[in-house]
Amino acid sequence: MGKSSFVCPNCGALLQAGARVCRDCGSDENTGWSDGTYMDGVDLPFDDDEYEEARAREFSPPSEGGKARVYVDWRMVVGVLVAAAMLLVFVFRR
Repeated sequence: MGKSSFVCPNCGALLQAGARVCRDCGSDENTGWSDGTYMDGVDLPFDDDEYEEARAREFSPPSEGGKARVYVDWRMVVGVLVAAAMLLVFVFRR
């Protein structure tokens, strides 16, 4: 890829320098090449305000009256019990 070509930022097709439209996907400066439309079409779950609220909720310490929740998965409990049983069998088998 030399100076006479570039990659379409929308679909990755190789285009000739100076091309105004991608032959493969139809993208142009108004639909995907410009900085203003760079993140269009990306479906992010939060806007800025919702993101800050979710971030504060997830990463802040628990409130004074509340206790921190500890999530224990049943597979973790079963795994620890199986590992302990294997260790006991190995130790008492001698």
